[in-house]
Amino acid sequence: MPASADPKAAPSWRVVERTGRYEFHDHRMHWMAKNVPAQVKDRSARTKIFDWKVPLRTGATTGTISGELFWRGSSGGPPAAAFVALALLIALGAASIVVVRRRRAGAGAGAAVPREEAW
Repeated sequence: MPASADPKAAPSWRVVERTGRYEFHDHRMHWMAKNVPAQVKDRSARTKIFDWKVPLRTGATTGTISGELFWRGSSGGPPAAAFVALALLIALGAASIVVVRRRRAGAGAGAAVPREEAW
């Protein structure tokens, strides 16, 4: 908190949007520290970190936006299924090229070979 902040002072409002919609980023909704939360015992497992609440007031109407913050866990490495699928696509593509070339070579074997250039 800056030294100039006074919790008893009246708020200083300014208009930032007139569409009835405003998006903001609130640090109470996510983990801010660089270290892993103490609740995380297994980095690969989904772990609840904390519940969060952000109070709201519009005119006389009050409310709260609330949620839960979870450590989503790590997958343990690159997506192996994606690499396998890519390798299969490459292999099928290469096999298709080989089959097409062999068929074209086989189709030309019985034809007469021109003795002069065609152009």
